[in-house]
Amino acid sequence: MEDYKACARTLAEAFYDDDVAFYFLDVPDNGGKTREQLWPLHLEILEYIVCAHIHNGLVLSIGENHEGVALWYVACPIPSMSAFIRSLPLFLPLLHRLRPYPGKWVSERDKLIARERHELRWRPL
Repeated sequence: MEDYKACARTLAEAFYDDDVAFYFLDVPDNGGKTREQLWPLHLEILEYIVCAHIHNGLVLSIGENHEGVALWYVACPIPSMSAFIRSLPLFLPLLHRLRPYPGKWVSERDKLIARERHELRWRPL
């Protein structure tokens, strides 16, 4: 956790010229501030992002001074496998409704696939 500022500085420098990184900062009502004046806020935002990834994701860095930084965040909001297993009874009925039976809001392609699966089923002799 002690290196989050160095990682954030590396990212801030890397994305300094990126318009997407400054999307929420380069707005008409920012008082006419330049990117140089917005630098402290840009750096602080990336410090918060790095901290969030340290707590709930994965931060990888290369080099003594963190010359390369990679942030990975789990897309699934479920914090543990046990929570996932406990949530299955809630989600399985929803998944069941996503793929209706053939003939019920299904495309012709889906009907053909279902028919082929039915024909390929193992049948006793």
